[in-house]
Amino acid sequence: AEFKEIKRLSLDPEDRYADILVSTIQMLATGDKYTLYPNEFFDLIILDECHRSYFGDWHRVVEYFRKGNKKAVILGLTATPSDRETVNTDEYFGPPIFKYTYRQGVRDGILADTIYFKFQTNVDLYGIHELGFDFDPEDLGRAVDVPQRNELIAEKYFEVIEFEKTRKLKKALVFAASIPHANNLRYAFIKKYNELMGLPINAAEAEDFIVSIHTGMPNAKDLISEFQRINSRIKVAVSIEMLSTGIDAEDIEVLLMARPTKSKVLYAQMKGRGARKCSETGKDKFVLIDFVDAWSIEEQIITNEILEAEEESQYEEISEPKERFVIREPKAEYKTKPKEVKHREIKILDIPVWVVYSEVIEPKIIDEIGRQIQDQLKTAGGRILLKERFQQALIAWQYFKGKEKVDEKYLKAMGFDLETLRDIYGEPQADLQDFIEVALGKKSFPTSEERKKEDIKRWLREEKKISDEGAEFIFIYLDFKKRNPELTLSQFMKSRIVDLKGGLPKIEELFDDIKKFKDIAEETYRRYIHGG
Repeated sequence: AEFKEIKRLSLDPEDRYADILVSTIQMLATGDKYTLYPNEFFDLIILDECHRSYFGDWHRVVEYFRKGNKKAVILGLTATPSDRETVNTDEYFGPPIFKYTYRQGVRDGILADTIYFKFQTNVDLYGIHELGFDFDPEDLGRAVDVPQRNELIAEKYFEVIEFEKTRKLKKALVFAASIPHANNLRYAFIKKYNELMGLPINAAEAEDFIVSIHTGMPNAKDLISEFQRINSRIKVAVSIEMLSTGIDAEDIEVLLMARPTKSKVLYAQMKGRGARKCSETGKDKFVLIDFVDAWSIEEQIITNEILEAEEESQYEEISEPKERFVIREPKAEYKTKPKEVKHREIKILDIPVWVVYSEVIEPKIIDEIGRQIQDQLKTAGGRILLKERFQQALIAWQYFKGKEKVDEKYLKAMGFDLETLRDIYGEPQADLQDFIEVALGKKSFPTSEERKKEDIKRWLREEKKISDEGAEFIFIYLDFKKRNPELTLSQFMKSRIVDLKGGLPKIEELFDDIKKFKDIAEETYRRYIHGG
């Protein structure tokens, strides 16, 4: 059909005569303007960035038209991969009817290919708390903002671009974890540049083209505009999430993932900053550098390898959806395997680096109403899923009731009485308030590992007569030893946290001599491994 008129939605009566109306959903949501239109007004609604459609104002606008007399078809578009963040969106829209992957875009000549490097560090991320679906940025920033790590990130950038040979910088975007981390990474890059150029260590030449960009800077918008310009004076930009979406700097040649993440969504957004081709510079490839830190929890830290491996599974034929809006793709399209990216793996940092972690925990915010939770509970299976539903029930209460105390009757109506919660969490002694605080991230039940450590701490205190301050050194040694059974006392003494806590003089003060400390530490390790 030939469309007669395409216009921007204006809320005036003339809108009814247009074939296609274009609007932001935020405009419709403000003041409930969407209710000015009958709920059968639209036949088809196309949502860009549809992974946001299940949250807040978006959801009520979409539902108004989807449940109207015409039951408008909702077509969602997103470049965001499926992950924990998108579970509600996936359930809402159902399985995709069409996928176009990054690797297909490369093969079709639309996107820049990836030249991939991975460097393994042994900076330890264990103990960092979550904020929503990822690490708490402040907690993460403190963990990874280690001078040795920052210096090595800068070193590997100059090494990968062969700076000593070419003396040319390649436009790079470095993702940091926090504002202090971004600033310190910038200083590490400037320091390395000065070293390679034979300049004084405090030379200011590089400060004009190696910059940090973040919300704490009054001129951040001007710097972003300059960075997006082709052949900008800014050659290395160090930023946090401010530059992970919504910027278009086509001539970026290097991405450095100095900010670990558990979110495929965030990682894909960051990777996308380098994936555009640039006709003006002839760019058809970009370098992506992962810095992978030690992580002792089963959950994965996202890397380019993980993202690319997942894409391979997306070449399978997509099953026909039950809805009336169907698009089919040739089967052969999904059977073609993506070509392998270039890959190097190098280990860095020879000694353990220990970081003191904060106790900041914030709950994730998901706007879900009680009715939807109750419907989902009827088919929910498994304790993990039930815990998620309990959390959603609490967040729904907060959404409507704010800080008002959660009503026990409301929780029972949602299917969560005290005995059910004790069964779900496996905590027979906990009360209702315990479960509420755990679900909202305000505290946690001790894990089996924590209980094991508490037993050891009691043994050290009661049988070995070791003070709590001395036990801290023992547990630091134990944690290092678990990751590296060949750990030497010399390596242990070089670690940052031991130095921060007073080093050798403090250990000798607490244990009389270093040999006694090592004997007790080794006995503790054997007790931990073998029990007793």
